[in-house]
Amino acid sequence: MSSGLIQDWNETKEQIRNPNPLSEGRTWLRHAENAQAGKIDIMLLAGTYSVEDMITELRRSGLFDQNRSLSQCRKRILNHFSHLQNGDSWNRNCGMKPHELKIKEINGKWRFIVD
Repeated sequence: MSSGLIQDWNETKEQIRNPNPLSEGRTWLRHAENAQAGKIDIMLLAGTYSVEDMITELRRSGLFDQNRSLSQCRKRILNHFSHLQNGDSWNRNCGMKPHELKIKEINGKWRFIVD
């Protein structure tokens, strides 16, 4: 995972207006394209995925082990949501800053909110 930067909010707002989430194998939030965090970033940008849809996609792409329980998968996704917003305990213990973005569930689908 990456540490948050001041410009993350503006860059996320621009991504919503003009999606181009990948550059040199990383998302605009500096998460690796072929990692769980990067894939979650892209799904949030699309705004068309429920947490269950994200689990299915991460399993399909091989980023979640098929033996990982649904509750473990859900927890991983929700931890990334925390990292994107206000941070989680693991990030704070490692000195990593949250991205201070906002995400919201609308009609069962999760997305970034930049209003």
